[in-house]
Amino acid sequence: MQSNPARIVRPAESKVRAKRVGADLTAETRTIGVPLAFKVIMENVSRTGFLLSPAANDRMPYQINTLIEMTVDPSASKLDRPIFLLGRIVRTVQSEDIKQFGVHIVQIDTKDYTSWEKYITSLEGKPELALTAG
Repeated sequence: MQSNPARIVRPAESKVRAKRVGADLTAETRTIGVPLAFKVIMENVSRTGFLLSPAANDRMPYQINTLIEMTVDPSASKLDRPIFLLGRIVRTVQSEDIKQFGVHIVQIDTKDYTSWEKYITSLEGKPELALTAG
């Protein structure tokens, strides 16, 4: 039986962010090894990361550099299947009463990365979802 290698997404050498597009995805996140999961909304996405907001009034205890396990679109309602990945909190954004989290994809399985790329490519083709850089 042949194993399916994981793809490691390395940060770009420059400080330029990848193109981001609006999204309407849900996910479940948890700190590595902790059973408590948080439901989140992915506000915008790129090929290398995304911006998360807590669903409902959850207060997620994440800090910068926290490693999190994620299941993106657990019900497979928007993607062809749930995607599993490892991410790292790289920034926080305070918006109104909500604390949002910028996440960089650290590791993702090759077959999941293929599904992720397919989804991002479909969103990039919709100009109404384009976001300004910054």
